[in-house]
Amino acid sequence: MKNRLKIIGLLIGLILVVILFKFMFFNPREIMFEDSIIYGKVKSIKEISYKAQLRNNEPVKIKRWRKGHLTDDFHCFFNEEGRPIKKIIYPAADTGTVSKTLRYKYNKRGQLINYYQDNDKPTKPEYFYNQNGQLIKEKRPLNTIRYDYYPNGSLYHKIQVDPEIGDEFITTYTYENNFIKYLDVYYTVADWHIIDAYERDKSGNIVKYKLVSSFSELNREKWDEFEYEYDKYNNWIKCIHLRNKKPIYIIEREIEYY
Repeated sequence: MKNRLKIIGLLIGLILVVILFKFMFFNPREIMFEDSIIYGKVKSIKEISYKAQLRNNEPVKIKRWRKGHLTDDFHCFFNEEGRPIKKIIYPAADTGTVSKTLRYKYNKRGQLINYYQDNDKPTKPEYFYNQNGQLIKEKRPLNTIRYDYYPNGSLYHKIQVDPEIGDEFITTYTYENNFIKYLDVYYTVADWHIIDAYERDKSGNIVKYKLVSSFSELNREKWDEFEYEYDKYNNWIKCIHLRNKKPIYIIEREIEYY
């Protein structure tokens, strides 16, 4: 009995370590790209990030910096309807070589039916859409994701089962002025919440970010801040990520238009 309790305790500890590792190094770049508004008919967006520091009171790039626990640099291509058709993901190491290329396929209604990595056999996922054309279920060999929506069509819940640890991840989206204000990720096994809070400018770009967690060691007392430079279409092409008023990253975008 004691051995069984020890094993259970070790398993719970492992679950917590996995979750902690995932969110200790959370980078809001993920939500910045997916939730940002893109103006004009964009053909491609390339994002490269650099470590930064102050020199003569000015933020400057030090070197390319991308660790495995942060989101990767990428070059994403879109069709004329604005849907991604190809995404080149650059490696964690600062080599500049291509690590993998993802391709996306759609049906005649413009609904995603598959995406796969070059040199891999295409998977056979199943996508289920409601009568409004919204994705409500994504079934893949390793996991299943369900989606719920608010009456206005905005995403409300994203529910995913992680097969590695057998946990269910429930993400709840709360909006302000049609942009994500709070992102609450709940882990059912650990009874744990990770809440990301955002403040935005009039264009919807994130200008402040803060993480609040059931695990106090993850909490940030101060907001991270973001400053932008824009092109003539009002899309940002440079972002300075500040922590405690000091630059830690500079993210640059190259945007090509149709």
